[in-house]
Amino acid sequence: MRVTGDGGGGRPGQGFSGGDRATDFRRSHRVGQIVRGVALRTEPNQTGQAALPHLANFSWLRIDGHELLANVGRNVATGEILILRIDALEPDIILRELRGDSAAGVALSRLVPTFRAARDRFEALLCGLPDWPDALLAVSAHGRQACFNEMLQADMSLLETYLGVLELETALDVHLASAHVAPHGAALPEASGRQSLRFAYRPWLLPGFRQCELLTSTATEPLDYPSAMRETRLSFDCPGLGQGELRLLRKHPQAGFRIGLAAPKAAQALSSSLQACAEALAQHVPADFLGVFRLSGPTGLAALLDADTPITYGRRI
Repeated sequence: MRVTGDGGGGRPGQGFSGGDRATDFRRSHRVGQIVRGVALRTEPNQTGQAALPHLANFSWLRIDGHELLANVGRNVATGEILILRIDALEPDIILRELRGDSAAGVALSRLVPTFRAARDRFEALLCGLPDWPDALLAVSAHGRQACFNEMLQADMSLLETYLGVLELETALDVHLASAHVAPHGAALPEASGRQSLRFAYRPWLLPGFRQCELLTSTATEPLDYPSAMRETRLSFDCPGLGQGELRLLRKHPQAGFRIGLAAPKAAQALSSSLQACAEALAQHVPADFLGVFRLSGPTGLAALLDADTPITYGRRI
């Protein structure tokens, strides 16, 4: 799809060649990059669809903070998420929507090891910084991302390595978002209620910990659907204590979390850090502590690769 940044419409095959929207987007993106777009609204055809049928599928999309008018080529609903690949930036900005198998990309079994290797290289650099993790521990949980970003901006080598990790993070997220999971791991029919599984890497959430991976299950029903519920699992490696997992269940206006550890007796030492992290993930909603359990298998991405450890959702708080 071609996009026009000034909202001027144009005929098929016409993109935008100038303007602030185009310049800003080109500066912050590259060809081949995979991005997420959110449909904001459909551009009304002021002159009539019969006269200008090529304007029927123009919609405003928000991509990484940029609002662009794109000829999507199909009807999209407001709020719909599109997975897009940047095919060209010059002379026109051209995006390709990835759907189904194309969005899934390469096999998960190939993506995960590649991501892990890049993440481990980044964390080795991060742990070598003299002010890591003390600089982040000195601020509140809600201010740690800003502090983390400042550390990246101060070290170009660290920043470049992190950007490589983010590209692989996006590829993994695209892969998982293109599939749907049922409450017990089985595929769901297209007509039934579905859940979307999303992935994110968040090294600032638990300073001093490693491998902080987020898997979030989000129901695809409208946000005001009475039974809509989100489960977030934050897996981590705590030096000296091993693997752990925070499981947060959120159903407005309630939130609760459990802590899973290979050695549950260590929970008390981590309770303060994990409580603050849970409330940050719950977006300022107080999160009730629901107990500790013993981890019985792999967590995070490793659990997705293990056929004997299905990720299940749908439990109530």
